[in-house]
Amino acid sequence: MAANEDLAVPVRSFQEMERARQAGKIACLLTVEEGGVCLGSLPLLRTLYRLGVRMLTLTWNYPNELGRPNGQPGGLTRRGFQFLEEMENLGMIPDVSHLSDDGVWDVCRAARKPFVASHSSCRALHPHRRNLTDAMLRALADRGCLVGVNFYAGFLGPHGTSRLADLTRHIRHMIQVGGLDLVALGSDFDGIDCPLELEDAGHMDRLVQAMEGAGFTPREIEAVCWKNAWEFYRRVL
Repeated sequence: MAANEDLAVPVRSFQEMERARQAGKIACLLTVEEGGVCLGSLPLLRTLYRLGVRMLTLTWNYPNELGRPNGQPGGLTRRGFQFLEEMENLGMIPDVSHLSDDGVWDVCRAARKPFVASHSSCRALHPHRRNLTDAMLRALADRGCLVGVNFYAGFLGPHGTSRLADLTRHIRHMIQVGGLDLVALGSDFDGIDCPLELEDAGHMDRLVQAMEGAGFTPREIEAVCWKNAWEFYRRVL
């Protein structure tokens, strides 16, 4: 960000996001993907917040002090519930992508504020353990949460390539199950290694064209591509 300060700026609040947008700059919100970096320490969590981190996945692909990852039995630990409470007190957004099914339901029951699944897709369309079930999608929608569709081929279907047709199918399903306000883009470009029809963020216009071709309305496209995420941060950040 320091090397590209004419293009991008760090933000810690929605007000700073608004200022960046008015200045025509990219608002960069620091997030951490793996709650285990805190080693179960609430003081370390508070240090991350002071350094500007505003969103944290509770787990990644391995068990940690806070809970279990996708595909493993068990939910949040006692420390995981304490982290959830402290994150909400601080104003840091919990992220349930990578969390076990039991853990997702633990967060649904215990959270007092909306949270995110930043990069997850639909298990009803492709039965991968990293995807969310329809029941989860409905539960997150009921709580005012946000789900970012993951672009990884292994979560979208059996083809081995991340296809625009599969992306639009998952987006449509999320809208049908949880409503339009639930859905955003959670590409995971920096974390996936598969062939992609949409190679990087510089080609998002191709996704818009695919959504238009699949019958999405201008309102739906605007909501999914940016407005839902913007409004979510307006409410919770």
